[in-house]
Amino acid sequence: MRKRISEMRMMEVENEGAEKETGNRGKLHVEPQREEQKRITAFGNELKLTIFVDPRETRSGVASFLAKAGVDLKLQNLEIGDYVVSDRVCIERKSAIDFLDSLVNKRRNLLEQIHRLKSEYEKPLLVIEGESIYGQRNVHPNVVRAVMATIAIDFSVPIIQTRDETDTASLIYVIAKREQMPNKTEVNPHGKKPSASLKEQQEYFISALSNIGIVTTRNLLRRFKTIERILTATKEELMEVEHVGEKTAEHIKAVLSAEYGG
Repeated sequence: MRKRISEMRMMEVENEGAEKETGNRGKLHVEPQREEQKRITAFGNELKLTIFVDPRETRSGVASFLAKAGVDLKLQNLEIGDYVVSDRVCIERKSAIDFLDSLVNKRRNLLEQIHRLKSEYEKPLLVIEGESIYGQRNVHPNVVRAVMATIAIDFSVPIIQTRDETDTASLIYVIAKREQMPNKTEVNPHGKKPSASLKEQQEYFISALSNIGIVTTRNLLRRFKTIERILTATKEELMEVEHVGEKTAEHIKAVLSAEYGG
């Protein structure tokens, strides 16, 4: 009898185990869904954005991401900054390595760049791209902190750090959208005011011509001496200037002679 009872108990345990296993097989295990990171276009594209970008930035993925998001990118040789999103906002973008290099390379004076950025734009911004800015290039962390404090406090230029090129593009997109909302001013790649001296104002005037950088601008002014002579020069005379080829000369004449379409 005891043996029979023991066998019955063993059968009950086995049946319970089978029921549990069958029950578990019948249930679906649902993993919690992870929210995907928002793409740059998720912010909406009902407003056509225009951003002036320095041609050197086309080597990065930032400009490519912005173009794919529907931004009207206008290439402009910018003497200051990398991206101009409004009359008052100009963005200087530096990778973490570029930022550190500018601290140790005297020919790339970062604080001088920031000073010029601040003098031309009401709301300049420094973007440092990359998560690791400490412990590289043999730059002591306190040196990095001191420079960042100088930029933020003495120059009143905000610093925003981004993870990568996609993150930078998303940030620039949002800033541009904020700045270019209706009733705000148009985008001007030359900032809020021309430089103070006559020489700088002359350079400012000529460099405003699309695709005319500061080197070509100075070559033109040295050759013709006055803006008036540049405006009246022939295509052939313009091509005699160093760095001015046929396409550049034709473009200058087209800009100066075409009727205003506004």
